[in-house]
Amino acid sequence: MKSCIIFSLCALLVLSACNRKPNKTGKGIDYRSTSFKVKKVDGIDAYTTLPDSLIRPGTVMLTQNDSHRLIPVFKLNYNKRSKSYFTGSNGYHYSYFNESQFGVNNWNGNYLPGFEAMYGYNLINVAHYNLTDNKQTYLLKQPGLVNTVYYPANTIDTLNGKIVKRDFYMLSVYDKDTNEDSIINKKDLRHLYQFDNDGNNQNLVIPENYSVTSSKYDYMNDILYVYARLDVNENGIIDNADPTEVFYLKLTYPVEAIKMFEN
Repeated sequence: MKSCIIFSLCALLVLSACNRKPNKTGKGIDYRSTSFKVKKVDGIDAYTTLPDSLIRPGTVMLTQNDSHRLIPVFKLNYNKRSKSYFTGSNGYHYSYFNESQFGVNNWNGNYLPGFEAMYGYNLINVAHYNLTDNKQTYLLKQPGLVNTVYYPANTIDTLNGKIVKRDFYMLSVYDKDTNEDSIINKKDLRHLYQFDNDGNNQNLVIPENYSVTSSKYDYMNDILYVYARLDVNENGIIDNADPTEVFYLKLTYPVEAIKMFEN
């Protein structure tokens, strides 16, 4: 029986109204602070360059392109009890879906055919490094709270009998203080971006006034159905009355998602 792999981009946790006063204790990115207050505010200034002493790299991620490597960038955290610093580490989503008994679909355990999916605690950016010209760039121009990184898998994946090769990246990220509480965290709207093979040309796939909640993959058409909630009253959070709408994104040309269901 034919089916589609279903996976979640992590549902938003908060549906209640937000506190408009600056949050001095919450976790996230404090863009109003002029310095990194690791003991009082678990966050960073999102509109300045974060000092190297306050970030840590994760495990280098191999991509399908031999010359392109990704390095996850984590925020340095402070444990009050142990009075020590720590950081996050790479974690990966897996799927062992194989639709055909004849092996025409082999995703090698990757989350999507041709894509690996990485996550991590307090993951704030992703560095792109080109081994050919020894050039490093960041996918995000300003730090954000990255939920998931989708990047070309370093395996030979097949879809409907054909080898799948991806030449772009996608990031699911909380990158703006949409509810204006001074902290960038999971109470804000979550956006979905696409980047080219060199990690440039950041492109917003779903309109900015939506918050991505989940998605579903259609292997027969190589399409990603994206579920997103519309911030109707423009208060920067998702309320109970905010509708869920459905978009579809062609992974062969993921420039703009097309709305297919409007609530």
